[in-house]
Amino acid sequence: MGLLAAGSRSIRELRTWTLAPLGLVLVVVLLAAGVVTMLATGGEPSDETLVRKYFASAAGGGAPEEQADRIEVSECRRLNAIARNEFVYECNVVFAGQGHTGCFALDKRPVVLGSRQLASLVPGCDRLFWDQSAATLVTR
Repeated sequence: MGLLAAGSRSIRELRTWTLAPLGLVLVVVLLAAGVVTMLATGGEPSDETLVRKYFASAAGGGAPEEQADRIEVSECRRLNAIARNEFVYECNVVFAGQGHTGCFALDKRPVVLGSRQLASLVPGCDRLFWDQSAATLVTR
């Protein structure tokens, strides 16, 4: 009975509050949750997010957002190559069941250069970009 009475007393106390303190409590809780989430994820976009943004950009071919979200990116590893003062990463890229090896100058910022620009500079990288007319990733 003690737990039930304590809960009932707490609910009665909350009913006496005005909306301003309740709103303040809600804002503080939401901000704290946001800070914890940002700290837990490192606050930086993932390699997959950066590569998808590259393909959605004009440099990567301008994939529509809903198509860019379908691009799977895995196993990005840093190569012994530097382009425009950025480390080059080689990633496995899959779209519609087709696998490719893409290279990107990521370094946790927007992609400076992608596979389209790096293929001639880095051996083993496909010249991969979004073809708007075919609505898919292509290597040409």
